[in-house]
Amino acid sequence: MTTVINIIVQTPISILLEAVASLLEEKVDLILNADDDLEELQEKVRCFQKALKVTDHKPFFSNEHNRDLEGQLKDVFYDAQDSSNDTKPQLHFAKGT
Repeated sequence: MTTVINIIVQTPISILLEAVASLLEEKVDLILNADDDLEELQEKVRCFQKALKVTDHKPFFSNEHNRDLEGQLKDVFYDAQDSSNDTKPQLHFAKGT
C-alpha cells in the first residue's frame, strides 16, 4: 500500500519539478543572452539615430504629415534609447555582476 501511495505522490511531484527546472533554464538563458540582445538593439538605435540626423537636414519632411511621422519616429527612437539605458543596470543586477 505504501508503494502505491509513493508512486501516486512521486509522479506529480516529478512532473512539477521537471516543469520548474525547464522554466528556470529558460529564464537563465534569457538573462545570459540579454547582453547580446541589448547590444544588438543598441546598435540598431545608433544606426537609427544617424538616419534621423540626416533627415533633419532633408527637405522631405516639408509637409505636415511627414513632419508628424518624423516626430513619431523620434519618439519611438527616444523611448527605445531610454529602455535600453534603463535595462542595462537591471540586467547586471540580475546576473550578479
